[in-house]
Amino acid sequence: MRAYRVALSQPDAHKRGHIALQHDTHKTAALKLGPAAVKYAKEKGFKIVTVGECLGEPQSNWYYR
Repeated sequence: MRAYRVALSQPDAHKRGHIALQHDTHKTAALKLGPAAVKYAKEKGFKIVTVGECLGEPQSNWYYR
């Protein structure tokens, strides 16, 4: 959470946006950190979107078969 707080508290954080990748293999971290990070980002006024939306990719490009 410290990394999220630092990144999202920067003066230009809303202009830059952020992509947060969480590849945690620990169940506790996945169940606690993910929801806490989303809640914090929303409280700071960020919109939570998919990576495809963040990158401006059309939805047809989001998944490959």
